[in-house]
Amino acid sequence: MQGIIVESKVLHGLQVGSYEELLTNLDEAISDEKSQAMLGASAVLFATYPKHVIVINEEGKFFSVDYENKDGIVKIGAAKKIDVAVLSEDDVISRAVDNFADGKSLKDSLRKLVEGCAKCDSPLEEIQRVVGALFSRGRIFRSYLSEHYDVIGQFAWDADYGKLGMEIDPKFSDLYSDEISESEIELHRKEVIDDLVSVEGRLQKKVAEVSEAFEEFQNRTIEPRGEELDGMLSKFESFSADYIDYLTEVADFVSDTVRKSNEGCVACAAFVHDEVARRFREVELGGRFIRKVATEFTR
Repeated sequence: MQGIIVESKVLHGLQVGSYEELLTNLDEAISDEKSQAMLGASAVLFATYPKHVIVINEEGKFFSVDYENKDGIVKIGAAKKIDVAVLSEDDVISRAVDNFADGKSLKDSLRKLVEGCAKCDSPLEEIQRVVGALFSRGRIFRSYLSEHYDVIGQFAWDADYGKLGMEIDPKFSDLYSDEISESEIELHRKEVIDDLVSVEGRLQKKVAEVSEAFEEFQNRTIEPRGEELDGMLSKFESFSADYIDYLTEVADFVSDTVRKSNEGCVACAAFVHDEVARRFREVELGGRFIRKVATEFTR
């Protein structure tokens, strides 16, 4: 087939009024010095709509920009910054948790989640970072427990709740040490999963018990409460809400770990079990305190 040559003015004529022409003109308008000064350095077209465009600059800021297209001439109008949800390091870690035990695809999943990082951690290193972030965040209830541990312990003790002991022991430290082989770890898979399932059940039960007690307390608390009483109960409400939020997060995290442990990383599941076990006493004490206070106010 013999090649053909089409003059540029003919090609341009074919584009008049087309989306391609509009996009070209919008791109030039966004690249204009005046537009760049308004939108930030290296601002580029991200999405195009009939009356406005979305633009992103090199700082990752998004703008909605009005424009007018008249006879092929584009004029940029008002720009409004858009708040876009971004991922923090904790968010990336949390998403890594969701994929930490996806069998053979685990490393690829993690690599995609932390794309751009210098290296991709092993599944165990990744879960250690995740758990560290989960338990290191400042919590209202934990701070209050630490300051008033003995008093709360005495107040919250109740024979109806059973013995306040460790009850869940961290016992799998050998499985996430550097001195054990993968084949040896695999021999303990059933034991680890069974124990983690037990921990999951305890956590989910406690979430339900404490949430029910706190909800009952809120339903029965009479307003107005008076300045002194209100100040005291407001602290209790903040403590309780923070505790329930925390416990729900931990319980859901353990549930996800259980769900993915049948084919996933045994050492990861063992590490999660032990880290939760090490903190179970504060979980138990915080839950008893909320239930006891709530019960006193709803009798």
